[in-house]
Amino acid sequence: MGIRMSFRKRIFLLLFLSMLIVLLGVGIQLLPDFDNQEIPSLTTSTRVTKITNHDQTSVRVPDIEQAESSQLQKRFNQAVTLLHAKKYELALPAFQEVLSFAPAMPEAHVNMGFTLVGLEQYFAAKDFFITAIELNPEQANAYYGLSLVYEDAKDYKGAMGAMRTYIHRTNHNDPYLKKARAALWEWEQKITDKAE
Repeated sequence: MGIRMSFRKRIFLLLFLSMLIVLLGVGIQLLPDFDNQEIPSLTTSTRVTKITNHDQTSVRVPDIEQAESSQLQKRFNQAVTLLHAKKYELALPAFQEVLSFAPAMPEAHVNMGFTLVGLEQYFAAKDFFITAIELNPEQANAYYGLSLVYEDAKDYKGAMGAMRTYIHRTNHNDPYLKKARAALWEWEQKITDKAE
């Protein structure tokens, strides 16, 4: 079983990772121009911003102020694009920036976790998945990410528990559902083989 980092250590880790923004700023400047990318317009009547999550589902972010929300939406979309492109080193500071503006946004924590998984920093990723779950226990993809962390630690029972929760909380047409069920079967086999 992994050791859970204290809240103070998570804050320190977040601050440390935020410092990487400065170091990787040059890399961000070399990115393609996302300014011309179409971003759904905000509606002032709902005072909510709709953005796309890493798994192509829409999430709603409370509208802080329209200008800040638009910038947050733009930065989140850029970070998700980098994550999908597997440009984890560039996605990392982008998600750090999003989290600096919206620390209570569970989707940003989940995607930061997946970014860290992509960088094979599973221990750090675990805390972001746990934080996302603490912020929103219905955040299904956080359980999926947590199962990957447990798998890396060879904690197949923990991985199975997290993946079962993911399967239970996700909708029936989720594109990752088949892969999740296959992973459960694989982990069950590993536990069975280990017991024999």
